[in-house]
Amino acid sequence: MALMAFSLMGAILLVSGCLAHRCISPTALGNMGHNINSEANDYAPVLRDTATLIFTSNRAEADRTGLHEAHREDRPAQFYMTMRLGLEWDKADLYDLLFVNESEREAATLTFAPTPNVLNAIAYLASHNGGGEAGDYDIFMVPNGGGNLVSPGPKLNSPGWDGHPFITADGSRLYFASERSGGYGGTDIWYVEQEKNGLWGAPRNAGSEINTSGDELSPFVESTTGDLYFAASTQRDSLDLFVLPAGSKRRESLPPPYNSAAGEITPFIKNGKLYLASNRDGGCGGYDLYMFPLR
Repeated sequence: MALMAFSLMGAILLVSGCLAHRCISPTALGNMGHNINSEANDYAPVLRDTATLIFTSNRAEADRTGLHEAHREDRPAQFYMTMRLGLEWDKADLYDLLFVNESEREAATLTFAPTPNVLNAIAYLASHNGGGEAGDYDIFMVPNGGGNLVSPGPKLNSPGWDGHPFITADGSRLYFASERSGGYGGTDIWYVEQEKNGLWGAPRNAGSEINTSGDELSPFVESTTGDLYFAASTQRDSLDLFVLPAGSKRRESLPPPYNSAAGEITPFIKNGKLYLASNRDGGCGGYDLYMFPLR
């Protein structure tokens, strides 16, 4: 995919020439502001509660802003966190409470697991699996208490790209995106279910109600309704947000302001608000985080 399109590597292709956090005054409706967003790509919001936001970014850190860093096109994605006491979010900093952000290892799209659980996992994420190809990404568990990332079992990951994990509120189902064979084309949304022994079963394609010959990714299930939100490619060669209402056989494109003439990815819902990433005009640059009331 071209620069600034969504990458199959579990993140977004990098913005060339971006220095550290320099955004001053984003003007787009719903933009979450300069304390969160940067001139690089900021995406995959996860809220532990209404005052704690964790997200993914491939920005350059303030102490690494020389010419080499400014023009680097393989800057790894890492996790950032911000908190708030009132309406204003604090300036986002590297998030290293779960594990140390390794400077050359990309880690993206975090989902927290309900605890306790049989596998003793606190979260799941997508990361480079150590293979020689740029697209060698798998889903890993973060063990409770920290430590090295752990494979979630022999069934979930494939020889191709696997990423964008999302675990349901009851922990019984793990959705993810994959370019593995047996799908409808491009990247599809798949899921695994928890077996009686607590381990994950064989991956199942989420079906033609969701997947097409294009790309589908960024799954999120709203816990109170069971509605499945996700991003999917459109005829205009971009990405929009869709929802498959619980019990429905037909997916629906979300209206503005959730979707725009640009691209939208990584939906997350908390307390009646829809958080997303978009590269629409009026932001800081690249993909920014946005928040809107959910109608």
